[in-house]
Amino acid sequence: MTVRGHRLGNQGAFALLGLAAAVMAAPAWGLDVTADPRVATTFDQVLTAPDDNDTNLKYAREQASAGNLVGAAAALERLLLQQPDWHAVRLFYAGLLYRLDDLQAAKRELAVLKGSELGGTLRAEADKYAALIARRESRTSLGGQVAVGVGYDSDAVGALATAVDLGAGQPRHDDGLSVVASASATGARRLGDGDGVELFASVAGVSKTSIAGPDQRYMRGEARAGLGFSNGQSNVRAAALVRYVRVDGASYLTETGGRVEAVTKLSPRLSLTGAVEIVHQDFDEISNVPLLVPNSQRTGASYDAMVGLGYRLTGRQSIGVEFGYENKNAVYDPFGFSGPRLSASYAALLGRGSYFALAGQIRWLDYKATDLLISGVRRHDVRSYVRAALGAPLSAFSVTGSTHDFREQMRLEGALSYVRRDSSAPFTDYDSFGAEMRMIYKFGT
Repeated sequence: MTVRGHRLGNQGAFALLGLAAAVMAAPAWGLDVTADPRVATTFDQVLTAPDDNDTNLKYAREQASAGNLVGAAAALERLLLQQPDWHAVRLFYAGLLYRLDDLQAAKRELAVLKGSELGGTLRAEADKYAALIARRESRTSLGGQVAVGVGYDSDAVGALATAVDLGAGQPRHDDGLSVVASASATGARRLGDGDGVELFASVAGVSKTSIAGPDQRYMRGEARAGLGFSNGQSNVRAAALVRYVRVDGASYLTETGGRVEAVTKLSPRLSLTGAVEIVHQDFDEISNVPLLVPNSQRTGASYDAMVGLGYRLTGRQSIGVEFGYENKNAVYDPFGFSGPRLSASYAALLGRGSYFALAGQIRWLDYKATDLLISGVRRHDVRSYVRAALGAPLSAFSVTGSTHDFREQMRLEGALSYVRRDSSAPFTDYDSFGAEMRMIYKFGT
């Protein structure tokens, strides 16, 4: 690794990778991923022992973990009929009703608990659900996150060239260490009671500034504003959008256009998503990279469409797959391209608020014409990316796993990634392994 021309060696890289791995492993200490590791309780066992509280409670926990919230709620109802003063079970029941979006019933159960004597932990949990319900019922919502951390790239030049498509790129490969920061916020205002039309706006940004290795800076920002419609089963949003990219302190790309996206529930576990985006891309010149063809010749319209499926495997695990197609026009035809892409993701809740997320994507890009001025070939690219992340709120490291304070909004996350670009010669191929640690603060709804 180079610090402004001085080699740091591989020890720094391996140290960061090892530390990221330790962060990723730490949240799993003592976490209960399933409700009970023993043999699952069947409904027949519940029927044969309807008055057995332990059997009913175990069955409810297992059904909730498996995603069968209705079955779990029914089991808890039976328990409460027999023991109406079992406050922990009533709170569990209120939480399930909240997840089932039956807010009025959840409020009713919390109202029963309000007049009861609860321990500190149960009272804090009940207050948390009451606040969540109040936010869901409010016409105005605001939420987002702020994150800062450090990232390592085994090929920092290649990682940047892949992100902003700098053409042939530089032949040298050098690792690098960077400070990575990001922030996002979304606000919405419902125009009526319940489901219906809402106004929304969102902003997001990410920056990456090197502290060791090649001296490079990257910044990307986005803003959206539009209308959304929901009927409980489907959600549709249409928005105007602006994106802006800077490289090494200079303007690189500005995108303006619009996007329409929709999500509909096909079943309690299966959802269908779709989106169409049209933007005009305006590229600026790159002062520190000599080019035979000006970078502004990349300017043109870009079209993107995708369709995907999301499936909830259990109450704590979900998968998704998306198929997309993109088409980019350019003033200079060899800079235009089109092609399909395939994305997949997996997410799991591990307990105590910790999570694991795995996502990957591969893009096949066929450029539209032979480049007679620079390369003499018609370019073809295959670009792939994969990222695995493991994180947990700071409260997960407490004795109880729940602190009911700011530690539940602060998350520590470690991630490993790999990015690759295979291009037609003489364009340079790139691949880079990455490691990242960051602290994330989540706020609002």
